[in-house]
Amino acid sequence: ESMPISTLLSSIASTCRAEIFRMNGKVTVIQDIERESFTQLFTPRNSHDYSEDILLASVPDAMNLNIVDKDAGYAENQIRIYNTPNGEYAGVPDIIQEVNLWGVTDNKQARKLGMYNYAVTNHRAIVHRFSADFEYLMCQKGDWIKYAGDIALAGITQGRISAVLMNDQDQLIGFECDEEIPMESGKSYGMRVRKQNGVCIIFYLANNGTSSKTVALLNPVAVSDTTPDEGDLFTFGEVKGAKLEDAIDLIVTDIQCGENLSADLTCVEYSPEIFGVDGIFL
Repeated sequence: ESMPISTLLSSIASTCRAEIFRMNGKVTVIQDIERESFTQLFTPRNSHDYSEDILLASVPDAMNLNIVDKDAGYAENQIRIYNTPNGEYAGVPDIIQEVNLWGVTDNKQARKLGMYNYAVTNHRAIVHRFSADFEYLMCQKGDWIKYAGDIALAGITQGRISAVLMNDQDQLIGFECDEEIPMESGKSYGMRVRKQNGVCIIFYLANNGTSSKTVALLNPVAVSDTTPDEGDLFTFGEVKGAKLEDAIDLIVTDIQCGENLSADLTCVEYSPEIFGVDGIFL
């Protein structure tokens, strides 16, 4: 079968949940896999024009995965998976989607790709878009980022540190912020601060049960290289369990550069549930 080189590379990449991407004149591969850490934090203070598109797709009850099966002597074979947590039979399907998997010859790989397609459809129904200045240079296509803002219903407050508060022992005890920090009694709160070098630190706060621009840390912190400075970006949210709910996790799917070192970013949900399909053995 004859095809252009670009099409061939894209077809090969599709067999491992990846795509081909050109960056700085070089060709690289970006896989949709679990990331070790996020690369950038965006809020209305360093971005603008946030919007969402909700994709209302009809999810099939079952998929017929057509492959050239090595276990069948490289003959054409069809594998059916269902829209269930483990892909197993769940009754007679009303809607069946035919999917041709190019280059896939392994039964287990085909099932994992099918379960991955279901996971993406079920967990990435919202497309997030926003614009940023040169700070977009901290991330690239395929990176895990965090976004906090009112329109996204992510976090409670975002702003910048206006002063760092210290005690007599030169320990960090709190911050002055340029935005009101609202607290309700009986809840736990935290703040994520992004330093100028891009490093983010989480601080757990004492609950004063009111709204104020001054916040106190739950425990004093010794001064170090990670101590925030005036002007650092912050996000504020409620702590539930061991997680600070100050932002949503996104994956960058496209970056369109504009004038004056600006760019328009398109993202989808990071959704770690998607990567759990690798642990399913059918």
